[in-house]
Amino acid sequence: MTDHVYEIIEITGTSTQSMEDAVNKAVVKADASLNNIRWFEVKHPRRRRRWQGQMLVARHQARLHPKR
Repeated sequence: MTDHVYEIIEITGTSTQSMEDAVNKAVVKADASLNNIRWFEVKHPRRRRRWQGQMLVARHQARLHPKR
């Protein structure tokens, strides 16, 4: 069995729609800039909420660690 060494890359996706949308945006960006991504981990999902006038606005963030 051979040993493996991995490079850790972090990409953060954001969205006002949903956490899933934030993850998808990060995956699309990773796919466009990195070759041969087979796995990724979602790390540190965060959600920020604030009032904007009469409306509660949320911003979702998800950090990805893609693996080749």
